Amino acid sequence: MVFSMLGCNLLSVIKAYNYRGIPIPVVKKMMLGVAKGLDFLHRKCNIIHTDLKPENVLLQFPGQINTEGDHFEET
Repeated sequence: MVFSMLGCNLLSVIKAYNYRGIPIPVVKKMMLGVAKGLDFLHRKCNIIHTDLKPENVLLQFPGQINTEGDHFEET
């Protein structure tokens, strides 16, 4: 598989907070993105992700979003 360059994975964020919890507003924003991604995979691609874990959740930060060409836009 080939992926565009993203930020860190969710596990590294959890470690950065010393396993003491990520602030709720940050979690809400991250999980909304994860839910949208999973919904797209399921509805449009007929794919069910069966290996969800923090190290498999790659994060993309606002400055990294490419809205040109055939890439997805942030909504």
